[in-house]
Amino acid sequence: MVPQNLYSEIRQDAVLLKSGAGNEAATAFMTFLKGPDARAVIEKYGYALDPKSGT
Repeated sequence: MVPQNLYSEIRQDAVLLKSGAGNEAATAFMTFLKGPDARAVIEKYGYALDPKSGT
């Protein structure tokens, strides 16, 4: 693992655009990203989660 003081934080976000709001697959994917299964995958690969985001 690379020490955190050797690199800058990379922030990655996901957004649902207005044009995708009515798309069932897009809204389901966003729901998945906010859930415990996605959190487990993210953490499994060594990524940190923002505790303020709730996701």
